[in-house]
Amino acid sequence: MAELDLRQGTSNIYSNVEDSEALPLFVRFTNDDAEKQNKLGAITFDEIVSNLSGVHICSFIHRQHKGRNKIIDEIAIKIEGVDICVTAQLSQDECTLRFPHFTQKNMVLPEEDNQYVARKCEIRFVDYYENSFKLINGAGTYWVINNHQIIDFYKQCLSLPIPPIEIQIKEMWQAYLDGLNAILENKRDLIRVQSVSKQKNGSLRLDFDMESYAQNLKNAIFEELNGKCE
Repeated sequence: MAELDLRQGTSNIYSNVEDSEALPLFVRFTNDDAEKQNKLGAITFDEIVSNLSGVHICSFIHRQHKGRNKIIDEIAIKIEGVDICVTAQLSQDECTLRFPHFTQKNMVLPEEDNQYVARKCEIRFVDYYENSFKLINGAGTYWVINNHQIIDFYKQCLSLPIPPIEIQIKEMWQAYLDGLNAILENKRDLIRVQSVSKQKNGSLRLDFDMESYAQNLKNAIFEELNGKCE
């Protein structure tokens, strides 16, 4: 079986950043990352690369989760105008991200300005083992000279206070409301009439397929919420 390869060509990975406004945001990935996303996600990895590659306004949040033996720091990224959020860890080179996880959800930003930071970024998906210097060199002369700004920015992200759990609760409620609204809009399709019979008094008796109704309701909920909440 041929090995999955969704990496962009060199001309697409490396693009010049003419000024300091667009921070080069490199997301390292492996074929395993791509295959896992294709199996578990509602959107394919190829579609994610297509939608996220390029310049976007990104908001960064510091988050943590418990690993087997330690607490792992992560950076969650909300991308303006795109319903895909990225959570990843900082690589050892301190200027790229690794182990990306993608979700389709309406990510809620903290109310306090000091709990997140926004920045215009140029998002690029690159080979997990790509040389860091080669990546920065491909981003343009400015970043070769000022690569410390990338390192300092990620340090700033990881020094942000972790938002309270209420933020994640708001995200779950938003996903629930989105699903509920979709169900209400299509509620006529959720229940089927099994049979119609005429009664002695001239009225009609409608028997509904309640087993089908329950399954359709379940399917509609899972379809709407899949990939939008964890």
